[in-house]
Amino acid sequence: MAEIGLVAAGRGWLDQANRIFTALIELSPASSLPHIGLALALLNCNQPDEAVRVLERAEVLVSVPHSPGTAAQMSDPRDDSALIRAFHGVALKLSGRTSESFRILRGLAERPASDHAGRISRRMLGLPEAQEA
Repeated sequence: MAEIGLVAAGRGWLDQANRIFTALIELSPASSLPHIGLALALLNCNQPDEAVRVLERAEVLVSVPHSPGTAAQMSDPRDDSALIRAFHGVALKLSGRTSESFRILRGLAERPASDHAGRISRRMLGLPEAQEA
């Protein structure tokens, strides 16, 4: 279902994507994918403020196995909350909230080269890609 929702989001079919991702959030509120999918659908339909709200709610719902800000979490590629924060930073930038966006994205930019949240953040900030050690 998530793949169908992502197709709908990519085509700008907000109504269909909203129904799919809302149902998936109800089934699994701690999963990052439906929150991100819904936010992407909103961004594709030029509704960045609503995408910001979706991602802010997601940050509360998506749990991680570490306490926020611990060293283990900062480099854990399975940290779904980092991916949500990266998309939150993107949505904030598209909402015109540049300083808030910068603060979030800058905090994620030091993540490892293989980390999706780090790559998104570096690209949004115009930073070079990190090199694997």
